[in-house]
Amino acid sequence: MLNGQPVSLSQLLEQSRLLTNHTVQPDAPQIERGLDQIDAESKRLFSRTTRIAESAADGTLGSAADAALDPRTITMFANKGYEPEKVREVLNQIDLSQTLEPLTGVRDTDIDGYLRNEYENIVTGAILNTKRETSKRYQVSFDRLLYQDWERCRKKLFQELGQHNASWSRPEQIQGLRVSQGPGRPVASTVTSRPSVDSMAPGSGAAHPRLAAYAKVVRDINEKRRSGQDLESLISFWEAAASVTLNDSSQRMVLKYWSLLFRMLGGDPKSVRDPMRQPLKARQFARLYTDKQGKAGAAFRQKMTSGARAWLEDEYRSWLSGYVRSQQAALGGTPTIHTEVRSALELRLRRNGRYSSNLQLVNGEPFWGHVFTLVRCGLLEDANDYIEKNSSALQPSSPEFPAYFRAWMQDPAHRLPTELRSRLIKEWNSKIRDRGGNQEVDPFKVALFKIIGRCDMTNKGIKDRSVISSTEDYVWLQLMLTQEQVLETDATQEQYTLRDVASQLQRFGPAHFSNPMVWIQVLLLSGEFELAVSELLKQAAFAVDAIHFAIAMVHYGVLRVPDSPYDVHDAQLLVNGEQVPSVSGSYQLRTFNFAQLISSCVHQMAKDDPSGALQYILFLGILGAPLSKEDATRAVNRDDTISSSGGRKYTAFTHKLIREVVLRSGEFEALVGEVRPNGARVTGEVELYQTLVHIYSAEDFKFSIIRQTADAAEQEGHFHDAIRLHNLAGEPGRVIELLNRQLSDRLLEQRYRDQQQSRHGGKASLGASSRADVFPQEGDSVELAQQVLTYYQNHPQMIAKIDDEAKQTCEHLLSLTRFMLAFSQGSSTSSIHDALQFLLSTGIVPTRMDIGEIQQKSQDFRLLSDAVTKVMPDVLVSASTMIYEIYQNLSKTHVNSLEASAKERQLYELKELAKALTLFAGSLQYRIPGDTLCVMNRMLVLMG
Repeated sequence: MLNGQPVSLSQLLEQSRLLTNHTVQPDAPQIERGLDQIDAESKRLFSRTTRIAESAADGTLGSAADAALDPRTITMFANKGYEPEKVREVLNQIDLSQTLEPLTGVRDTDIDGYLRNEYENIVTGAILNTKRETSKRYQVSFDRLLYQDWERCRKKLFQELGQHNASWSRPEQIQGLRVSQGPGRPVASTVTSRPSVDSMAPGSGAAHPRLAAYAKVVRDINEKRRSGQDLESLISFWEAAASVTLNDSSQRMVLKYWSLLFRMLGGDPKSVRDPMRQPLKARQFARLYTDKQGKAGAAFRQKMTSGARAWLEDEYRSWLSGYVRSQQAALGGTPTIHTEVRSALELRLRRNGRYSSNLQLVNGEPFWGHVFTLVRCGLLEDANDYIEKNSSALQPSSPEFPAYFRAWMQDPAHRLPTELRSRLIKEWNSKIRDRGGNQEVDPFKVALFKIIGRCDMTNKGIKDRSVISSTEDYVWLQLMLTQEQVLETDATQEQYTLRDVASQLQRFGPAHFSNPMVWIQVLLLSGEFELAVSELLKQAAFAVDAIHFAIAMVHYGVLRVPDSPYDVHDAQLLVNGEQVPSVSGSYQLRTFNFAQLISSCVHQMAKDDPSGALQYILFLGILGAPLSKEDATRAVNRDDTISSSGGRKYTAFTHKLIREVVLRSGEFEALVGEVRPNGARVTGEVELYQTLVHIYSAEDFKFSIIRQTADAAEQEGHFHDAIRLHNLAGEPGRVIELLNRQLSDRLLEQRYRDQQQSRHGGKASLGASSRADVFPQEGDSVELAQQVLTYYQNHPQMIAKIDDEAKQTCEHLLSLTRFMLAFSQGSSTSSIHDALQFLLSTGIVPTRMDIGEIQQKSQDFRLLSDAVTKVMPDVLVSASTMIYEIYQNLSKTHVNSLEASAKERQLYELKELAKALTLFAGSLQYRIPGDTLCVMNRMLVLMG
């Protein structure tokens, strides 16, 4: 209804158009909108208006009412003499509701104004968000880098000191066990809370002598592998550690870890130099160690158990002799093991001149204690002789014990025959089991019966501290009770393997040991090599040792590694694997990501010692296998679908590390070789050892190492490095392509320098900006390009591999670069004139005012490379500027009447050349920007 009369929608539309007649400009086009468009725009306007109103109402967009001041802000204002309350009042009065609104009203029909305002709002919002995010990231990065710098400085100090001593309190008591290396032997160590490999960083032996000694062994291993031989890395590492071990208890303990590992793998430290000894071989135990439930794996674990037990017995024997001599005990004229044992028992068990009443004495000395000590020292033959000699004294209490002991000693698996064991168990139940707890029976007799007959396996400990007095004693007892071969006659509670020992010992955890080095020793004794290396890595002073323990274990195949080196679980080196059944319920298998450990070490060594870092990467190749052509292509393309069979992923990972070290160090000649000016090729260190990483041909070496390193350098913007590497790979075409790209990009930089100068208020006089420091570092690039091009031209076999267009493009860009450099450095008319010749000699632009030549040059221009065409706008402006300056200088020159005609001819030629260049630029439609033509026309007009 309108004025009480019904109207149609068409009439309303016509009347609404009359309302805007006063705002419509007659020469401006009108925008016709339908009813649907008007409806949609109305809803959009309503939605935006409502949203702004709601934002202002809830305070998200509007005044800063109730703005809270940080206490530090209040303190700062107070120190500067400002009153915090007044500052808060001022802040509360600020209204931000119209912050993103235009300063002047925008009419509804002003589309340009609306779009301009929206654009400014978007830019402003992006700037504010970027500023806020940058501040946040800066604070986070600052805190992280501050912590890292502190950690790095602290660890570097430890390295330079060469050792780290820390005093430790009295060892804790763990279920009656004294934690130490032996009775009365305290140890020292250092503790940190998380794994560390930063101590690998210095490549200098002076900064870290242990690293230098170990690194030499790694190089020796690779040298032997390259010649098809094998090196007993464990013994070499052991000797290297001994050569740099100081008089520190923790370092001596790490040295003993090497002998322990050697013993557990079947070696005997006493026969290390025996030429008849069977040496350990690389990857000898890989299949046995990873056997989860097979008989072969069980036999190998039994071998490790026997080795760990023998090592503990040797250590105890050594300690016993030292202990007795340190106490200055009377050993007689010719001391024997029996006199040492007798003296040790007197020192340990005799109080106030008497032995305890529960000890059975024979000839005035504890008989069972003497036998147990001999067994603890691993001297079973001596123990058997002692028992036979005093068998008459056993008749009243244990007449059958000599038979038990002899049968147990002679059996390879230390198992009693069924009949004898039944009699021993019967005697245990009737005479020992119930009375042992009341201390009515000799505790050493209890221990011997438990070990020989594996009695009462539900209780695998011995409470008496005179028998089990240290952690080593307790671990030895557990190892003595193990049997990897489970018989059908064995009851469930009697099944006890090395894995069960490991599970039981891990329940203590590192917190139960006052010295973490003892905890690591316990893990090694129980065959937990992965966990032991991980724990040793946590000791900052021994991270280097941990890394080389891992290398030795991988060398012999006793360190579980993941199927793929790319398996990274939150940057953790130690990863829990599957559970396998055991008597204790289940046993947790673990894998150690050895490849990631080597990667971390290599990245720290790459800059200071790339050759040393390379040796560690080469060793990693021991886990790899040759790559097929398809797998090599997938590895280059970073495709993780490489077949995992045969360690192909490890080979691809090794190649990637080599490329990173080569690129990061920049030592291309030393690592991957070089090409001499005469064309001769010098072999690099990587190529000498290429077979260790499963590269067997020069073509595979170029494809897997050199070309991919060159591509990586190119992606990171290291064009000079990429050029050198592509040249080394025998790719002259790629070299010329990179040179063209670099020269073209450097020419384009002038445009952005000009824009930056104008933004900073520089004077933009005609031609002045073109003179300002065009290529301050470009001389080297031009010289390099010229040298490379000349080198290829002198070698026909190389120049034949280069595309003619690429070669011509390089020549054009060299001339254009010299033109721009000469112009920027020229200060006289003659020098500017000489610079102009570089441009005219290229044949790209016309040299005179000839329509036919201009058209021909215009057609030829379309065939030029983009690397040339994209720089031509700047080149043409510079050329016009040069002609204009020559013209102006020549016009101001006073000459006599004889020279006037020559001057006029020169001015005419300059003007004609400027006209030719301007027409040439104008004929290149859509290839030359409009502002370039404007500048050239302006200078042409100014020439008159």
